[in-house]
Amino acid sequence: MIQIELNRLSIARSQRALVLCTVCLTWLLQPDCLGDIVITQRTSSAEVNGFAGAGGAGQSYNNSNVNTGLSGNFSFSDSYNLAVTEGMPFSTGASTSVGSLSVSDNLVRENSKAFHFTGARTASGLASHGSGNGVATGALNQEMRVRFQVVGQMAKYHLTGLYDPGSTFGIVGETSLVQLNRPFTAFSAFSFSSTGPVNLSGSLNPGFTYEFRLRLSDRLAAGSTNPFNTDNSSFNLLFSVNSIPEPNCGIIVGIAMTCVLTRRRRPRAVDKW
Repeated sequence: MIQIELNRLSIARSQRALVLCTVCLTWLLQPDCLGDIVITQRTSSAEVNGFAGAGGAGQSYNNSNVNTGLSGNFSFSDSYNLAVTEGMPFSTGASTSVGSLSVSDNLVRENSKAFHFTGARTASGLASHGSGNGVATGALNQEMRVRFQVVGQMAKYHLTGLYDPGSTFGIVGETSLVQLNRPFTAFSAFSFSSTGPVNLSGSLNPGFTYEFRLRLSDRLAAGSTNPFNTDNSSFNLLFSVNSIPEPNCGIIVGIAMTCVLTRRRRPRAVDKW
């Protein structure tokens, strides 16, 4: 009878250990142990716009492209070379507008808990007043934007690379801005527009929508009072977001492994009667 009772107690302890291990491992495998990163919007766009004119003579060029897919590549490369001379019909002067823009970005969804967004740019432009009442303008525009939700657990962001927005002339529409914020709120994780290496990181609280946005527009203008204008800009950046594991997950793993090891190492009962 004593041996039967010992066996019964041993079986009960084994069952309790097995149940505890199962509960812990089940909890560990729940999605909430790691939060989700949900991408809701993406915009990748580029545009070139040039004009050269004098009096009634003029040449213009415009081309653009946009991608709103929630993952994948975007690329754009185009240039223009416009000129008006005094010998053209209706011309009362001369001007030149030249521009080149090459951009690419790639939004990669690694899994439901992480993504990265890479972007690159090379741009150059020139606007020149030749004579008379010649005028020239140019615009080399680019935008990268991704909006995402942090669900369940905190997330960590990281932005690295090089950024050079070129010169600033105070021309209307000229833009240089890289930022991470919460749309329609005053919160901003970072915001900058100056030249230099970039290495930023931080944490994002769950339960909010965030937006990473880069806008860079080189604007060029030349006329009789500003006869020559040139600009160059470039960048190569990597923005990434990863969900941070819940600290309790490590504790759960430890408990589960202890249960398993205890279960495996328990010696079998020996019948001495």
